[in-house]
Amino acid sequence: MGDLKIDSLRFYPISFSLERAVRLGEQELRRREGFLLQVTSSEGEVGFGEASPLPGVSRETLGKVGHQLQHLQAELPGDRVRSGSGEIFAWLFRRWGDGLLASSLKFALESAIISLAAKRGGLGLAEFLAGEVPRPFLTSAFLSGDVRETMAQALFYKQRGIQTFCLAVGDRNIPLAVRRIEALREILGPSALLRLDARGCWGIEEALLFAGSVGKNQIEHILTPCREPKEWEIFARRSDIPVAARAGWPGFSIEDCDLFFGLETVVVSPGVEDGVTGALNVMARAREQGKKVVVEGAFESGVGTTMLAALAAGGGGTSDLGSFFWIKDRLLNEAPVLDSGMIFPRNLSVSSEGLSAAVRQRLHAV
Repeated sequence: MGDLKIDSLRFYPISFSLERAVRLGEQELRRREGFLLQVTSSEGEVGFGEASPLPGVSRETLGKVGHQLQHLQAELPGDRVRSGSGEIFAWLFRRWGDGLLASSLKFALESAIISLAAKRGGLGLAEFLAGEVPRPFLTSAFLSGDVRETMAQALFYKQRGIQTFCLAVGDRNIPLAVRRIEALREILGPSALLRLDARGCWGIEEALLFAGSVGKNQIEHILTPCREPKEWEIFARRSDIPVAARAGWPGFSIEDCDLFFGLETVVVSPGVEDGVTGALNVMARAREQGKKVVVEGAFESGVGTTMLAALAAGGGGTSDLGSFFWIKDRLLNEAPVLDSGMIFPRNLSVSSEGLSAAVRQRLHAV
């Protein structure tokens, strides 16, 4: 497909609100802040990416991302790469595989450059990543809040046709967490599946107390049930709830995931941990070891969610992108995830025309 020469990098700050506040550990999240990146090739193709570090989760600050962007704006123009999929992934790994670039910025840059390569080849984003046009798929819904709020959200999403739900459960009040699961089972019916995230907040005895009280029924997996990865195997042997691990969790390596008894699923969060190429590497390694892979969103706007959805499509469609439903200002005219939770891979792309009028106006002024 020929060389792809980068002509310019432009960026500007973005800020978007959530429909309602969500608690992430000790923090309450109401707004998201980040940068929208626009990378342009010498032939005029344009690719977009989003760098929005998640407060309390991402290792980098927004200030660090902005500082690195200023340097990249001077360094990136003139870079040249072959635009075939295998060639561009190898180039991206060589260019930013040293771990020095902030993860959210790496995700944004790789998203924009991969989008350029897809457009150069006349391919959709998901098709470029997967080598074919993947099938449409349904993502999960993210639930948060007290019991009453959680039940209302669950019923709302159920009426839209969603059947898989994500819920954080790593609370010290284990009986309350159990009651919430029981109430969800009652309101959602026997066909619904629950993906639980304990966020590593429990020790092994607390995790086992929860597992013994709640039972396995309708629980697809529990993510990071204990603080220490060495305790996950103890949990798996003494309970019947499948275990999931988040890529990048301290003490866990994808190279060793086949050594963890009971580990069935690996969750990747490209906007938080090691970008697109890092996620592709984890996904390939996990599949080699017979593990299921879930692509997870972290309250990105429509720009970031488009790339996450394309990655999920290439990995078989298993995703947790329901946090997108919480975004009020999505930056795009058409959402990558429909209100029903359905994602159509053929439609996944971000173009200048697809950005909202307010975003186009601000980009023009940069």
